Amino acid sequence: MDKYKMNKAFKKTISLIITFIMILGGSPLDALSQLDTHLPDFRIITPTASASDGGSAGSNAAWSVDDNGVLTLSGTGKVTNIGWDSIRSDITGVIIEDGITSLPVNAFSDCVNLESV
Repeated sequence: MDKYKMNKAFKKTISLIITFIMILGGSPLDALSQLDTHLPDFRIITPTASASDGGSAGSNAAWSVDDNGVLTLSGTGKVTNIGWDSIRSDITGVIIEDGITSLPVNAFSDCVNLESV
């Protein structure tokens, strides 16, 4: 069988398969259009600041957040660890105590409710 006849036979076979599928169940795309594409509504829940929030902010520095959203940086030296990342939007004020010598550049970025430092 030469190449032309094989190609023609292949095309006929594919045409028959597609015709058979369309007769039995409509277009293969009909099945896709009936899929449930509704996605549930997802909401991002941010934790609210509480008195239990706090931790290490460096080798000799610490951070804590009170119930009013006031972040306090205490201890001595550099603040190198921004542990309050997950509650940035809850921070309303910042108190930097006397022993803290430096802060990271982005320490308060995205603290959208920050009113006083």
